Amino acid sequence: MSKSTAIVSKTTNYIETLFNNNLPIHLVYHSLEHTQNVAKGVDKLCEHIPLTKEEKLIVRLAAWFHDSGHIIVYKGHEAVSQAIAYKFLRDLDVKIDVIQQVIDCIEATKMPQKPQNLLQQIVCDADLYHLSFADYDDYEYLLRVEWELILNKTYTDEEWRNLNIQFLTNHEYFTPYAQKVWRKRKDLNLKILREQRGKKVRQT
Repeated sequence: MSKSTAIVSKTTNYIETLFNNNLPIHLVYHSLEHTQNVAKGVDKLCEHIPLTKEEKLIVRLAAWFHDSGHIIVYKGHEAVSQAIAYKFLRDLDVKIDVIQQVIDCIEATKMPQKPQNLLQQIVCDADLYHLSFADYDDYEYLLRVEWELILNKTYTDEEWRNLNIQFLTNHEYFTPYAQKVWRKRKDLNLKILREQRGKKVRQT
């Protein structure tokens, strides 16, 4: 096993344990499954974008750590995620330059996303990988529940649908692969949402 593979493996185990033991139960969207999906999205993009071993390490670590701060705080969780990543990776003697780039990738996932380089674009695209899922409506439902439980934000069915339509309409993937492949299914999800206007959706 290479050093990079070992670091990712230790990080994966650490985050999975951290979430399983500490994630508040009302985080039904920002769950371990979401982080696993982001990690899968990064891996998929790494298959289609030429990167060095170190660059692959950076984006994979950023994917696993990007929402770890949710175990402590909801708003502003990115700063906590960065602190968790820094401590864990320093303890593994990961190079400071690599850690800084991981931290920068986490920072780029703040909404609205503003990636400054390819690695940050990869992590940002992977963070919204689920927009291209066939079961996207399941994820939007979980986010609706989460916002109601944590932020006390409630929406009518039409308000929530319109919010999602607006988000999908304004969203663009950054990497060429996501623009070409993931966008097709995302656009289909948008089409389905538009066709559902005026129809009742499941209740929270």
